[in-house]
Amino acid sequence: SLSANKDNTYYFTYDTVVTDEVKTNAGIPQEKTVTVVPALGTVEVPNIRPISVGASKSWEQIPETQDYSITVQLLQSYTKSSVIPADAAPVENAYSYLTDKTGQPEDGTYIIKNTLKDGVYVCEKGKIWDGLPNGKNGRPIYYYVKEVAYTIGEKTYTLNDAGVYVDSDGKQYTDNAGVEGQYLPTYVDNAVNGNGTVKITNSREFVVKKVWME
Repeated sequence: SLSANKDNTYYFTYDTVVTDEVKTNAGIPQEKTVTVVPALGTVEVPNIRPISVGASKSWEQIPETQDYSITVQLLQSYTKSSVIPADAAPVENAYSYLTDKTGQPEDGTYIIKNTLKDGVYVCEKGKIWDGLPNGKNGRPIYYYVKEVAYTIGEKTYTLNDAGVYVDSDGKQYTDNAGVEGQYLPTYVDNAVNGNGTVKITNSREFVVKKVWME
């Protein structure tokens, strides 16, 4: 819609090489994209529109309790990638885009609790954030869903700076058999630029310990 473009400015030039000096002389911020239009060419203005992003979660090894949930965070980047790019940053004011704020953290993350569907417990929410712009100033924006924590039973395991999900004591998940190993997520259909749902699959990473026998 036109209203979705009200905060966007598009820059173009006819048959001119755009350098940093050209942008400076024209008063154009360096981070803006300038489209070069060939002589007798036409200007194509991108169609910026609001989109929604959701997430669904499946477990390759289902936790030993039906009481579990995941916490997801929304990131954005101008880079399209099959993995979350290094320059992906949290969406500003992500909380304002939540479709359901009831009981959710004010930092804009979202807790998806398991529900019973077709006889199977799943974690899914088709539309978590809504009204997100899919571009800005002529550049497409790609959204990435990142699992930042999961809760199994009464313990929450949060992703730390080392890329490991640990509880408040710094320990990974341990099942009833005493086997230690965190759940690690893989993502499908990330880099969302239109209405979409990111699929997350968690699988166990088992820790192998060496025991010396005399």
